Order: sequence, then C-alpha cells, then structure tokens
Amino acid sequence: SNPIMAQTKSNLQEEGERLTRQFWETVKTKNKVELEKILAPNYQSALHKTGVVNKATNMADMLGDKIDAYELTGFNVAATENTLVVTYIAKVIQTIDGKTLPSKSSGRISVWTKSKSGWQLLAHDYLKPLF
Repeated sequence: SNPIMAQTKSNLQEEGERLTRQFWETVKTKNKVELEKILAPNYQSALHKTGVVNKATNMADMLGDKIDAYELTGFNVAATENTLVVTYIAKVIQTIDGKTLPSKSSGRISVWTKSKSGWQLLAHDYLKPLF
C-alpha cells in the first residue's frame, strides 16, 4: 500500500465531509453570498418538487425554506483528483412552504467538482430507495 495515496484518500474524505457540512450550515443560515459561491454555475438537483432544477431555482428554494436543525452522519466519500462524491445520512427538521415537516433520516448525495476557484457543489439530492 502506498502511504502517499492513503494520505491523499484520507484528506479527500475529510475534505468531502468538511465541504458538505459547510454547505448545510450555509443553507441553514441563509447566507446567499456564500451559497452563490458554493454552487457551481451548472449545478443541478433532480429530486425537486418540480423535477430537475438548475442553480437559480434550487437556490431560491434553499433560501426560502427553513432548516430548524440538522444532523449529518455516516459520511462516505468516493474521490478522484477533481471530483468528490459524498454520501451520508441527514436528519433534518425543516419548514417548507410554511409547513414544518416531521424529522426523519434520509440518504443524501453531494457531488463536488474542483475548478480554478476551488471546490463547488455540482449536484445535491436525496437518495430514495427504489423498493
């Protein structure tokens, strides 16, 4: 086993978790300026109430909805040099369209891409079982 590769993998694991936690905190605090920087220009989300949406539509929802509390656990990161695929469990208490939803845990996926300006979120979605 190559110790340099192991160290790089560990660093990317930590980076994926750090970036994802930063994203969630940015959404919770409704920091529009920071969210604009975090989301890649070609960002998309597929499991949206209206179907696949782009950065502008999903940003409006993220800033309009309210996250009262959240807990993120079980991080797994698959990494290449310029891509981090982060899967994890999110337990969220949130208010959407004025209605507080029951807190439940669900799988999530966040895909990060590295550009000249640093890491940006390319895609973010719920993971729902097929059966």
